Order: sequence, then C-alpha cells, then structure tokens
Amino acid sequence: QAETLLDRFPDDAPPDARDRLEDAWTSILFNQFHDTLAGTSIEPAYEHARDELGAAKAVCRDLIVRSTRRRTFALPPDPDQRLVVENVTAAPFSGVIETEPYLGFEADRIAVRYVDESGADVPLQRIPGQAAEKRWFRYLAKVDLPAFGRTVFRIRHDRPSPVPASGVRSTGTVLDNGSVRAVLDGTGVASIAF
Repeated sequence: QAETLLDRFPDDAPPDARDRLEDAWTSILFNQFHDTLAGTSIEPAYEHARDELGAAKAVCRDLIVRSTRRRTFALPPDPDQRLVVENVTAAPFSGVIETEPYLGFEADRIAVRYVDESGADVPLQRIPGQAAEKRWFRYLAKVDLPAFGRTVFRIRHDRPSPVPASGVRSTGTVLDNGSVRAVLDGTGVASIAF
C-alpha cells in the first residue's frame, strides 16, 4: 500500500521515502528464508524475524500516515472539526469504518453528528472506546470510496447523527441481517453462517 500510494502521489511523499521503502523490502525479503518459513529455525531467529518484519511494517505505516497528512494539510481551512477518510489502495472500498475523533472530556455529554461533503447526515453507531477513559467513544460509519479516493466528514454537535437502519430480523433463536445468520442456543451462539 505504501509503495502504491507513493507512486500515485509522489509530491506528498517524504524526501527519504524511496530509501526507507527499499530498506523495508530488504528486511522482508531477507526474512523469507526457507528455514524461517518452514518452522525449522531456532527460537532466537523467529524473534529477530518478527522484529525486522515489524520494523518494515512500521516504516510503511509511517510513510502512509505522513503522505496522507501532507494531502490533508493542503485542504482549505474549515470552521468545523473534520475527519478525513482516505482509501490508500488501488481498489475501491465499500464497508464500515471505525473512527475515534477527539471530542474532549465532555464526549459523553455532547451530540455527535457527521456531515458528508454534500451536507447530508452520515448514520453513525456509537460503540465503546478503547481508552481507559470510559467517556470516550468510537463511531462506526459506512463509506464508499473509489481507489485512492477520500471523503471529508465534518463533525457537528447540534444534534446526534441518525442511527443506521439495522435490517436485522429476529425469529425465535435466529438473528439474520441478510449477510450474517446467527443461531442461538441456551449457551450463546450455536452457529454463524455468512
């Protein structure tokens, strides 16, 4: 993803991006050794391989973040807090994203509404945050983005966003939303079918 994004938007790439990517690739390729892949290396070799592969992943994530931030900083000023959602891949994306905007220490007491670029409300589902502070929340939103596309949500506090229609049907011990079907029993979920 990092390589593809930097090829697509070279002006947004950090100056050392190509050298860092080459080093990351060197680490990845070095760790494709047949003993490591086949599971016949000694334990310290696996620790070393995990460290090097993790470092390569961190380099790529950093390049993606730095590149997308440069593009975001180029947006014109806006009085609203914004949430920029960017598809950094060469394939379209359609699905649910998880967001966690900074809303201050009163997040549990204020309305949160996302507005898309056309001014329409974006349906949100609030879910618990992962921070130790239980007053912070994450929000799920459905997005459709073309390859290398982005959208900008404005965050407003005048009223809550609508909750998405669930489409869930319940019949006795079965929950079905057209994509996932869960059968429940006395101990919990007995089966799930997609």
